[in-house]
Amino acid sequence: MVVIKTSGNIKDIKGSIGENIFSSNKGTCYIRSKGKTHSNPQSQRQSEHRSSVSTFSKIWNDTLTQSQRNSWEQYARDKESGFNAFMRLNIDYKEFTPGGAVAISHAGNDPIDRAIDLTFATAEFDLANPAPAAGIITKFSLWLRTGGHVKFKIFRDGGATWIFVSETEYINLSAGANIDIVPVAQMPILPGDMIGWYSNDGAHGTGDNILNSMGFKDGWMDVTSTLPKADWSILPYLVSVQATIESGTPTKPYIPDAPIGITAPDAPIGLTATYNVGTHAIDVTWTPGTVPGSRIGIWLQGQNIPIHKQLAASEDITLLSKSISQVKGAKGVSLNLSALKGMFDIWACACDDYGQLSPLTTLLTGIKVT
Repeated sequence: MVVIKTSGNIKDIKGSIGENIFSSNKGTCYIRSKGKTHSNPQSQRQSEHRSSVSTFSKIWNDTLTQSQRNSWEQYARDKESGFNAFMRLNIDYKEFTPGGAVAISHAGNDPIDRAIDLTFATAEFDLANPAPAAGIITKFSLWLRTGGHVKFKIFRDGGATWIFVSETEYINLSAGANIDIVPVAQMPILPGDMIGWYSNDGAHGTGDNILNSMGFKDGWMDVTSTLPKADWSILPYLVSVQATIESGTPTKPYIPDAPIGITAPDAPIGLTATYNVGTHAIDVTWTPGTVPGSRIGIWLQGQNIPIHKQLAASEDITLLSKSISQVKGAKGVSLNLSALKGMFDIWACACDDYGQLSPLTTLLTGIKVT
């Protein structure tokens, strides 16, 4: 700050010139520099981080039991507070687990308009394309000639019986393609299970002539129990009903208990990376470490930006989170940086199902993307 002595007709100076501000206090004039304006760009990265901080803070205060909070204090010991350890691991876990490591498959058939109008309102299920894997049904799709109230069902081959497994609530569907209908409750399904549907007010489906492709319950009735196969007819209709199945370990919403006694993953070994200047593609290969994590993250960092992965700019984020659970041998991925400009370094680390990270491993430095 510079103090100004005034005299004569100049009693006071106020205002600004360039980066300088003129002001006065108790009869003394002075000059000070303008303060720096701190921007708040509200990037997606920052917004997600702030949301996570708010969510996990509330969980710590309102949801965790005192015993769980004590476990985090024990895990943290003298290195940090239990609260900070809970926040750090949960935020890292969320960043490395965008939706969970799941595989998507389908049971049934494409929900398209087919040649035959299935005019009966009765229980039926598809025999042609059973569930290929165990998992959770998260969505159903169905093509209807006539709309109505429908509930979706799961049946299982019991040898001499068709076993009724479960069903959804009634859902009001319209004529045409009803795509990705989400039931109130997600439904477990096993390999070989078959999906079907029933309408209580005359919704009509569509089918094609395919040999021995549909189970049809004689008697125009709903089925909510296991019945002998003799009570069913096998008809040549490929029905336009389909289920989306997610297989794998669903993502935990948060980590409630501290991972006491669970060894953190070590860094992946055999990490190699090559950069193609012409295509801006980076090929990365690795082998899991001796204590493999469940995922590997590839980090991209601008050389002139300090590493701060939680509040980094939008281009300085985890480019990839890829499952390496039970991986044997080398795995790899190709990243395309053509949309980015600047000089970058690249690191990798492993993350386990408790948010514990391995140390960062340098892959490449000084990659210039123009």
